[in-house]
Amino acid sequence: MEGYESSAEHKQRYCEELLASEKLGQNRFVLNHAGYVTVNALHPRQYFALKIKLYELLTQLHDRRIRAATTWLERKGLLKPEPRTLLRPHTPEWFASLREWDPKQAAMTEAVIRVAGSLDVCTVCADEPVCDYVLLSVPPAGPGTCRLCGDCFRIRSIDEPMKTF
Repeated sequence: MEGYESSAEHKQRYCEELLASEKLGQNRFVLNHAGYVTVNALHPRQYFALKIKLYELLTQLHDRRIRAATTWLERKGLLKPEPRTLLRPHTPEWFASLREWDPKQAAMTEAVIRVAGSLDVCTVCADEPVCDYVLLSVPPAGPGTCRLCGDCFRIRSIDEPMKTF
């Protein structure tokens, strides 16, 4: 934000309006991503797969805009910093967040839990014992937490660093 030649008032208005619009409802990139994930699961096509990748990128870029606006307002003392809200895996709120981003993954996780007959199973494979983890790099959408068994944690944490919830 500092590198742009614009008045502080204009930057402040832009940041405040961006954050206000974000609070009004789910951003369109997340909704479109979820829609294409669903359609591609039902009717796999290269076009839908490319749209999923496009909306993943657009969601990441939008998230960067939100974080930049938030940081700028916090540094100027115009916004109070808020701690990150973490959702406990396999709760209704967690599933709602996952469903908005990746309905296919949410459905697969719900099926795994239903077959296992317990919420205290691995999000991926339904094994026990499990531990809840937080992704260290905040994802642009979705819950950012997961419940994993030891094997799935070792595999997934190679590409996605995480710590115990």
